[in-house]
Amino acid sequence: MIDESIDSTDTAQLAIFIRGIGAQYNITEEMASLVSLKDTTKSRDLYVAVKNTLNRFSLSIWNLSGITTDGAPAMVGKKD
Repeated sequence: MIDESIDSTDTAQLAIFIRGIGAQYNITEEMASLVSLKDTTKSRDLYVAVKNTLNRFSLSIWNLSGITTDGAPAMVGKKD
């Protein structure tokens, strides 16, 4: 799950949560990272932040089975 919000200093903060299922089917959900996005919040910036967070935990983006957002076009893409 990712969600982006602006803090009191006008800096975008991206919260990244990861939910996983262990070998014994135990569900774990943790806040993986809170990333400050200083310049822009374009889809590329969000992708890099998520990919860097996954790399920090030795996780592959190919192991993701879904993503949850508030539906913002920058987070999920926009098709006309």
